Amino acid sequence: MIHSIMRLLMTSLQARSKLLNQCAIGIGTAFVAMLTQRVKYRSNQGSEAAPSRAACIEMIEQACTRSPDNGAEIAVFMLDCDSFAMINDAYGYGIGDLVLAEVFKRIRSTLPGQQNVLRAGEDAFAILIDGIADPTTALAVGARFVDAFDAPLITRGQTIYTGVSVGIALASLNILKPEALLAAAESGLREAKRVGRCTVRLYDAQVGLRETRSANALQQLRTAYDSGDLLLHYQPKVNLVDETCLGFEALLRLRTRNGLVGPGPLIEAAERSGFISRLGEWVFNQAAVQVRLWNSQGLFLPIAVNLSAHQMQAPRFMAFIDAQVALDPKLPSLIELEITESALALDQIEFAGVLTRLRQLGFKIQVDDFGTGYSTMGFVSKMPVETLKIDRSFISGLPDAKDCKQIVRAIIVMAHELGLTVVAEGIETSAQALALRCMGCDQGQGFLFAPALPPDAAFQFARQGPAPGQCHQRAIEPSRNGNEPPTLVPCT
Repeated sequence: MIHSIMRLLMTSLQARSKLLNQCAIGIGTAFVAMLTQRVKYRSNQGSEAAPSRAACIEMIEQACTRSPDNGAEIAVFMLDCDSFAMINDAYGYGIGDLVLAEVFKRIRSTLPGQQNVLRAGEDAFAILIDGIADPTTALAVGARFVDAFDAPLITRGQTIYTGVSVGIALASLNILKPEALLAAAESGLREAKRVGRCTVRLYDAQVGLRETRSANALQQLRTAYDSGDLLLHYQPKVNLVDETCLGFEALLRLRTRNGLVGPGPLIEAAERSGFISRLGEWVFNQAAVQVRLWNSQGLFLPIAVNLSAHQMQAPRFMAFIDAQVALDPKLPSLIELEITESALALDQIEFAGVLTRLRQLGFKIQVDDFGTGYSTMGFVSKMPVETLKIDRSFISGLPDAKDCKQIVRAIIVMAHELGLTVVAEGIETSAQALALRCMGCDQGQGFLFAPALPPDAAFQFARQGPAPGQCHQRAIEPSRNGNEPPTLVPCT
């Protein structure tokens, strides 16, 4: 097939140029030789070099047939090389193939007499062991596989280190069908890689349920994205002294048969799948369209959009931002960027570089959910941020919880010492708003003032101004308990 394609290619090129034809012959010959060598190498390596999920299922079926207890004590281990992509990038695919062959040999040598080892993916191996029903024993065997790769692999004179992660499924835990056993081991492997490299995880039905829900959530989100059922609402941020509207936070909503719903677990599913980059770009663009429209109508307030850690780590992130600013140089004055405090736990040098670049473009940067424990004020002081948003978990304890009050006051004082603006999230009562005002908090956001509003309602909220001594929410919608919130009183 390959030779036929190359003959057609070279025939078509002959009519154009002898030089081009000679180049094509050279390239084609080298290409065919490379593929032939790769296929020949794989064919000489045995069954371990040919990844096949179907072969793994067949291996489990045969083991169940041979087993005196019909496979009731079969354990399936799914082992994956943690750094195989880096090995391919650094040494080339030829060395990568040899590394896989060495991994296979080391797996076999770890458990002498166990012949049921097959390639199950590009860098994954399925291992079947009969006679294991106890989870403790299975985890101990999994740990032996991990420990076996503490020593480096020696391949063509190269010393190569690679760790492995292991997922385990046991037939004794009522996973009886071969396909289900393999899928459960794969689920355990995904969980092992999620929590950290060089780890072992036994299949957990709750994890499997979570994965199913995550897959369904992602499907729901992508369907809404493709069908135009995503939209943005805008929650006001107000000055806590006079309650004037100072801007908005864009919040994603999904249009469903039961009405509008927040994204909730859909965002986590988007992050795990990589869809968060496309979704984040959509949110950014929609917010930009909205803020320009408001500008044309005489409303000059910024809109803040949320950026996830996964989104900021994506290679296309800064290219997207640069392209948007090139199209509209005024954009950094119209759009503010909110990053979660958890994002500060990323590679500090790389992350600081991204933030510095965003700040150089003119964007104002806010740290969301501050106080949840991922960073210190000292670290924040080194970052080019302008605003801290105190996490709602601390606001909910005001004004009575002494520990919440002390934490909030300390954040406000230290932030002001650094010249940062402080926003309190999740304000629901006038007593909370009063306590925050007395502590010197600059801005507030929450149901006391307004929920996330459709664009027209948000525009009206910003235009109407505060009612004397009252919260804005009364002009938008009644409070959630149906009662008018009391008038805010000055601090004494």
